[in-house]
Amino acid sequence: MASNLSPSSIPQPSDFVPPPATVPSASALLQASPAASPTVSPASATVGATPPPLTMAKAQTASAMFQQATDFSVWFSAGTPKPGAPAIYFIADPTCPYCAKAVDILAQKVKAGDIDLRVILAPIRSQQAVYEAASVLQSQNPGADFLSHELSKTTSNPSTLKVLAPAEINPDIVRGLQRNVEWIRANGVQGVPFWIYTTAEGGKVEFGEVKDDMLTSALPARGSGQVAQGSQP
Repeated sequence: MASNLSPSSIPQPSDFVPPPATVPSASALLQASPAASPTVSPASATVGATPPPLTMAKAQTASAMFQQATDFSVWFSAGTPKPGAPAIYFIADPTCPYCAKAVDILAQKVKAGDIDLRVILAPIRSQQAVYEAASVLQSQNPGADFLSHELSKTTSNPSTLKVLAPAEINPDIVRGLQRNVEWIRANGVQGVPFWIYTTAEGGKVEFGEVKDDMLTSALPARGSGQVAQGSQP
């Protein structure tokens, strides 16, 4: 796919989940959360050191969008990637069946460290998606619990994720998820799953199912194959 992210270049495949007409608001969840919120482990999620403005400028190229994902979104690596593993950002909703199918395809490579799968949770389908996404980010091991939760939908294995009650969810985590949703909207993302990666020819974006050329052409993130710690949302 071309790296230009103008509206005319964005495909409209059938194998992705579009957001509903009204995306559930997390405002009620924020109001329900107690003043003394649970402590979030610094390892739970990483974001760039510079918070994004309330209205973020749209990335003009896929390479710029990859950099925005690194610097501004709340993300975590689904596994422990080997040095030099190709880095792929995966925008997902934890209640999206196509996202679960993608995880099923990639799980073996992620667990082996052969891919640095960087998950950006964007709960756009329902309020339940907000609860599940927040629960992943508050987990002591978000990568493992995310994989387990998604694989429980495609295999007989139970999920290890504890889905928290609204009052247990940290409002800062919800704000981080809101940041992710605002960011993907600013960049014209029409649904999930959505992928961002870089190649020798430049940045690439993809909608929908996992494609073989994505796995063979993606490059490592510059500087490290590991997730670097950043500030909390």
